[in-house]
Amino acid sequence: MSMTCRFLMPNEEYSSEFAEKHNEGKESADNYKILWEDEFSINGKVVSVELSKEDTFFLQGQKDGEDFQLPIANMKIWEVNGDNQNRIAVSESVIETVDFDLEKEVFELVFKEKSVLTNVIPGVYIDVDDFPKELVQ
Repeated sequence: MSMTCRFLMPNEEYSSEFAEKHNEGKESADNYKILWEDEFSINGKVVSVELSKEDTFFLQGQKDGEDFQLPIANMKIWEVNGDNQNRIAVSESVIETVDFDLEKEVFELVFKEKSVLTNVIPGVYIDVDDFPKELVQ
């Protein structure tokens, strides 16, 4: 048992008109809808996915041998509850749509076109404008 978490970046250059005219309305090698996709699974039974009231994610790690914990504001944070506790956190500014279906065990997020983001931890996507400047070298 596991929940599939999928993150999709649309291709800003995709043309539905071109697809209709040249490929029976379907994508082609030179006209595709998704620029890139990231996918991972959360293992174990998932009982609920709840949007947290918190909007600050704390990025933790080490830099130059020192521990750090830096707040990142304006985040949407989902608590994934079940056999294992997990979090999905994404900058609000880069989210186009979110859809999750517990029965099908799928969480899917589509980013806004042209979003520039960093993915330092699976399930955490931060708008580069919100990324802590202290960690950029």
